[in-house]
Amino acid sequence: MGAPRLVFDEQGRGMAYYASGRVAACCTAKTSYSSCFYFYRDDKKNTPLCTIDDKMCGFADAKDGSRFVLSKKGGIWSDGDGTIRREWTWGEGSKPPLVTLKLSNELTLEFADRETCEVRLRFANCSRDFDVSLKVKRKGSYLDTATRGLKGALDPQIDRVSLSQRVAEVGLKSQALKNTLHPKSGVLTNAGTRSIVAALEAGFDTYDETHNPGAVFRGRQAFQNSVAMTRSEVPRIALTGDETGPVVGLGDTIYSSSKCEPSSTLSLVGLELAHELERMNPKLKRSQMIRGASGRYDEVIPVYGGVPTARNPSGKFESGRMALPRIEPADLESYVGSKGDQLVCVLCTRFDDPVCCKAEAVAEACRGEVVRGEVRDASKYDLVKVEMAASRRIADRYGVYALPAFLMFYKGSLVYAGQLGGEKIRVASEFKPYKMLYVEPTFSDMIWGEKLLRKLRFSWDLCSSASEAQNLKTVAERASIEKGERKAAYDVVLVADSLAVSDAGPLQRLFKQGDGDALVVGLAALKGPEGALALSKARFNSKKQGLTKDVEAVLPSHVASICDMAMTKPLKGGALEDLLEVLGDRRQKLADSDGAPSQDLDYRGLTTKSLMRKCYSALQAGQSGRTIADPSKQKKRKKIPLAPSYPVTKKWTFPAPPLDQKIEPLIDLTFPVAGHTTL
Repeated sequence: MGAPRLVFDEQGRGMAYYASGRVAACCTAKTSYSSCFYFYRDDKKNTPLCTIDDKMCGFADAKDGSRFVLSKKGGIWSDGDGTIRREWTWGEGSKPPLVTLKLSNELTLEFADRETCEVRLRFANCSRDFDVSLKVKRKGSYLDTATRGLKGALDPQIDRVSLSQRVAEVGLKSQALKNTLHPKSGVLTNAGTRSIVAALEAGFDTYDETHNPGAVFRGRQAFQNSVAMTRSEVPRIALTGDETGPVVGLGDTIYSSSKCEPSSTLSLVGLELAHELERMNPKLKRSQMIRGASGRYDEVIPVYGGVPTARNPSGKFESGRMALPRIEPADLESYVGSKGDQLVCVLCTRFDDPVCCKAEAVAEACRGEVVRGEVRDASKYDLVKVEMAASRRIADRYGVYALPAFLMFYKGSLVYAGQLGGEKIRVASEFKPYKMLYVEPTFSDMIWGEKLLRKLRFSWDLCSSASEAQNLKTVAERASIEKGERKAAYDVVLVADSLAVSDAGPLQRLFKQGDGDALVVGLAALKGPEGALALSKARFNSKKQGLTKDVEAVLPSHVASICDMAMTKPLKGGALEDLLEVLGDRRQKLADSDGAPSQDLDYRGLTTKSLMRKCYSALQAGQSGRTIADPSKQKKRKKIPLAPSYPVTKKWTFPAPPLDQKIEPLIDLTFPVAGHTTL
């Protein structure tokens, strides 16, 4: 059987289809009492023939070319050549014409007025009449049926259900529902059904009274048993073995023996001891407060999630920051003057600016390194901050009008004033200064590695064997020579531990022999207890604990022989950050002169390393006497007035006019000159 041609619901909303399957009519709901109508021609383009909305506005195109248009103000009926046959407006005295339009072979429009209009659909033994006239919520006014009370006020008579009627209806419905769920013989009208229900009531109505007696008092022993059962379900407190004196309180009911006896832990060493300590002190899960607060507590509260190393045995992540002391703008001069030969780095910031907050976090990390003595000559540096929202003293004195900004003082004199790149940013991959070769035979690891490199905007070449690496190196060297760059094809080579033994020798000859200065980094896939043991033997001494120089501990022998450093697989963003730091140090050492700026790290913006490097250069400048003049003490240029404020006694000299023009029109005869008469 074919699909139905007329599909409409109870309210008359739906679709009508031609025999070809195309849409003939569509009726959509606008409100609970009005609809919108759309009628189409039976062709490939589904040309609209008639459209009328709920406000009785729309159009209709007849088969002979005539057009019928309805709007909120009135209607227009025109012929096929565009001549207006009739035009009218809606009003009490207006009389629109009777219009009958043949829209197509199947559709016909008949219009008498706004309240009488329909479209007839006739095709293939299917017929339907669409009432497209204007539908309103009510036709009359409330004033037509209102009654006037004793005080003269009008009381509209609205057909509504009163509150008492609603209560009666709800009561009847509730009674019917009760009779359905719990029928009683007294309310049944059928004699046969009533007798059956009455016999059932005689046997079941007294069931609760005979089979469910009241609660019986169980005595004191039942209470004691309940308390003992509750205490047995409460976790007991483990004893450490160092307690002294008698047991007080609830006694043995809340204490238990220690999880690990001291005598049993004496024989544990290495990995077994670490596992036993982890069993005795299990890691706590990250609470909802830490996970659901947009990460604002991830650096305030130490949490698990890092890699256990010799310097960080617990694996906790700690920021290492120290808050910057806040100096009032009025006390800044006296503070920097009292520090002697110490370089004072002042961060000019605002607490309500996100970029300033990021710069303050970098400065706090630098202060933590200085306080802990992790930088060279840490006692010669001091980092503080000034809140610029408190006063305009710093802005007027030193000309600081863009934040965040840094001011560096040595013996009370200004040696540096600038912004140092502001926020830490990432730029496009073409600005990356390093060339990378990724050697990965495993396809799954290859996908993950490329995904992370693409996310961090690295530029790399991918291969799976030594022969492919040789071809890529040849192409890269040729491209470097054509561009006039240095000959080195790659700065860093990532080599997976799944590399074949036969490919280790060619890679060593490619990147480690001759003038090759590429940094070869091995990727170690550590799994299971063997991987944990190898990880514990390696020393991760980089900034984010991502790189290690103990390549023999984590890599196979044939891969370790060609690698300078190693990192774990899968690739991690922290390890790649450490790799950038190492590459930056290598470039700095290869610079022509000491202290040359590292252009390769400019794309990273403000970092702890760039800030400390600037502090070091500012300290050198201060010790050598290279200071910046105080902007507030510089002589200000005199302002040249645009017009003299005193009487002009000098004669005005006018230029000679052209030969074909007189001078009188060029002179303003009403212009007064002090000391001279008006011309």
